[in-house]
Amino acid sequence: MPKTRQEFWLGKISNNMSRDRVVHDQLLDAGWRLGIVWECAIKGRTRQTLDSVIDELEDWLHDPTSLGIEISDMA
Repeated sequence: MPKTRQEFWLGKISNNMSRDRVVHDQLLDAGWRLGIVWECAIKGRTRQTLDSVIDELEDWLHDPTSLGIEISDMA
């Protein structure tokens, strides 16, 4: 969380999360599968290796029963 203008950022992040949930649900309702790769998974101090991220995505793509995947630096 940024140290300045925290009220602004809390509102912005909250609105983004709400919008993302609506769009996520709309895509699933339309029959789409969702793959989300967070920037922190591929950049920064706690990033995963590129091979690891690619392997996770490849496994997900080959599993038609899995509706979604979310890859972050916590994986």
